[in-house]
Amino acid sequence: MNISDRHKASKNSAYWNDLVHGTTGRYKEAWIKKLVSEHLALRGGALMDVGCGSCDFMLDFRDRLHAESVTFLDYDPKVIEKLRPRYTGPGVYFQVADILQAGLNGRFDLVFFLDMLHEVYSFHGRPNRNLAEPVDHERGLAAVRTAVTNVAATLNPGGGIVITDNVLCEEDHPVTVKILAPRPRDAVRHFLADFPTKVIPHRFLDDWTLTLDSRDFCILLTQYNKIKNGDIDRWNVERLEIHQYWTLEQFRTMFRDLGCRICYEIGTPSPSYSEWMADFQVLEGMPNIPHKRITLLAIKERD
Repeated sequence: MNISDRHKASKNSAYWNDLVHGTTGRYKEAWIKKLVSEHLALRGGALMDVGCGSCDFMLDFRDRLHAESVTFLDYDPKVIEKLRPRYTGPGVYFQVADILQAGLNGRFDLVFFLDMLHEVYSFHGRPNRNLAEPVDHERGLAAVRTAVTNVAATLNPGGGIVITDNVLCEEDHPVTVKILAPRPRDAVRHFLADFPTKVIPHRFLDDWTLTLDSRDFCILLTQYNKIKNGDIDRWNVERLEIHQYWTLEQFRTMFRDLGCRICYEIGTPSPSYSEWMADFQVLEGMPNIPHKRITLLAIKERD
């Protein structure tokens, strides 16, 4: 079993249920529906979900768009074998394929990457495929580009790609942050000492104040509260991932090169952002705590 297989196996049904049906899931679903309905003239057609964790949202979206078919794609045949008997009916297909390999089967009108490209980045970015080693950033980005490029080749002109994930801030310089309470302070120290996926240079100026890179602060914000809130099972899963790999401008550049224009929303579900505001104060380097989630629709204008 390779590192990505072992990691995926650790994501139990409770993990997927929270991701799909919890606060984050509702936030993502609302913005996907808004972007697709406002910017994509699509009724009918063929949908594809890349990296299927749960099929429920995609089937709901198929019905909403009156799509002719939906294909659930995963590189792991065991995932497909588990899902296939539960989701049957006309126009429901399953495909085992590796999106890092060219030549995917089929043509599609709307393709979804729902919180899965950060896994491509996190695992294919490890040069020695060793979970104890950090991700090589450029190697991870190259894997994401390859995956999106291969999938975009299956997209019909006028179709779209939906991506949900976290996003890096445009700022790329040191920030000074004050931690406002003991529990988040202890969680931040734990995170900085126990995050094998990226070395995060930092310096504590006193017990409550530290400096670190602005983009590393984005990564910290995504992770620390699992420790703070005692959700150690989830921390043990997500300490092996980096959920932010690109800025908005880097997404825009990639899709422009692929002949696509993008529509997007950047924000944070309000419970998470309220928690950050209660736990941190940015003293220098950026105007406020950055938002973390991107919901992006790329519309293919040319091959």
